[in-house]
Amino acid sequence: MAGYWRCSERLIKPTRRDAQRWSARLARSIELRDGTELDTLADAANFILALPEHYQDRNSWKRATELLMQAAEQDGDIEAATEQFERALFLEARYVRR
Repeated sequence: MAGYWRCSERLIKPTRRDAQRWSARLARSIELRDGTELDTLADAANFILALPEHYQDRNSWKRATELLMQAAEQDGDIEAATEQFERALFLEARYVRR
C-alpha cells in the first residue's frame, strides 16, 4: 500500500514527524551500479523494502535495517547506518566502493 511502511508483519502509516526523520540525509550519497542514487534514510529503507524477502532475510540487510531504523527513530548513528547499507550492497555486487 502506497504511503505505508511495513514493520515486521504489519503496516504502519508514518506521521509527519516520522517523515522528517526518515528524510535525513545519509552520511554520503550512494550510487548503485545501475546509476540509481540514494540520498536519504528513506531512500535506503525503500530500497531494502523493494528487495525480495529472501534478500531481506540476510544478516547484512537485517543489520542495515536495524541501523537505519535507529538512525531515523532513535537519533542513531547515520554514519554507521550508511556504512552497513554500503556493506550489504557490496556483498550483493550492487555497489563499488570508491
